[in-house]
Amino acid sequence: MQKGEYIQKNCCYGYKKEDNTLKIDEPAANTVRLIFELALQGKTNTEIIKELYNKKIIIPEIYKGEKNRMLYPYIWSTTTVKRILVNEQYTGTYIMRKSIIKEAIIKEVGGKSIKREEKDWIKIPNHHKAIIEKEVFEQLQKQLSHSKIEKGGNIF
Repeated sequence: MQKGEYIQKNCCYGYKKEDNTLKIDEPAANTVRLIFELALQGKTNTEIIKELYNKKIIIPEIYKGEKNRMLYPYIWSTTTVKRILVNEQYTGTYIMRKSIIKEAIIKEVGGKSIKREEKDWIKIPNHHKAIIEKEVFEQLQKQLSHSKIEKGGNIF
């Protein structure tokens, strides 16, 4: 894992797994770039979701084939947009071991995994081709953090 030779079964939206490596999935990657671009322009998650809807961009679960048909395939959730905007993997850093999934824990918390502290994650920089430049990602993280401070809460 620490060498980056193990690729998890599910990769984040914007990438596809080929020959145990992560390759950019261009149609999805273009959507990721659009989401970052809109966020950098200061758009809220609601405004981003409206833009995705107007462009008729299907949600990741349908795009990846995890769900066949849904009544509203173009309505993105704020959670999905937030996850994309804070996901460092789009900079080419592979991240593993973000959560703990153990039988005892699953029973204890009702079927959900528990997120590990970031210091316990395995991060491998320059593991795969980036969709978003590191500088752009960091700029957005500062912008999001600053917006939270100004508004006195979570902007998501």
